[in-house]
Amino acid sequence: MKLRLYSLLILAITIPLTADYYKLMPKHKKPTQTQVYLLGGKIDLKNTEIKEVADAIEKYSASYNIDKRIIIGLIKTESNWDRYAISDKGAIGLTQVMYKQNPGLRTKTKRHPNGVIQKKSDLFDIDRNIESGVFILHEQLIKENNRIVTALWNYNNRDRDTHKFANAVLSYAFNVKLNGE
Repeated sequence: MKLRLYSLLILAITIPLTADYYKLMPKHKKPTQTQVYLLGGKIDLKNTEIKEVADAIEKYSASYNIDKRIIIGLIKTESNWDRYAISDKGAIGLTQVMYKQNPGLRTKTKRHPNGVIQKKSDLFDIDRNIESGVFILHEQLIKENNRIVTALWNYNNRDRDTHKFANAVLSYAFNVKLNGE
């Protein structure tokens, strides 16, 4: 009896979550692999935020040519999916961007006529934060000839525990299984 009640409770919780999520999707669009992965995970975000995070990961993965699993691993390791995370050193958001240490984010370019961000509070915006983190990682990958561990070391400001950081990002990334893989 208890098992049946427990099963019904789980079913009652899961069905509305999934149903609400699919209401957010246009009827003609199937959810992306990233959206399905994030929805199935234990992530402390609202369904609308999961869609926004997944869309940003998909968009900037393609735009900056960085595997989306690396971006997922970066976000998981940096903030554990807390979009409002602020570290004791002042890093902000999902990708834990340091505003003062990354003036390149405010630089006007052909791609970003106003810069990726204009002010510190922009880092609480999901899309801008993820693009900022991916932009920084992309710049480090160029600088380090695509050596991901060294690029992650630089991303994490060469802290003494950075190899642990790089290993955590990559370990999580390599364990991400997207649909169809």
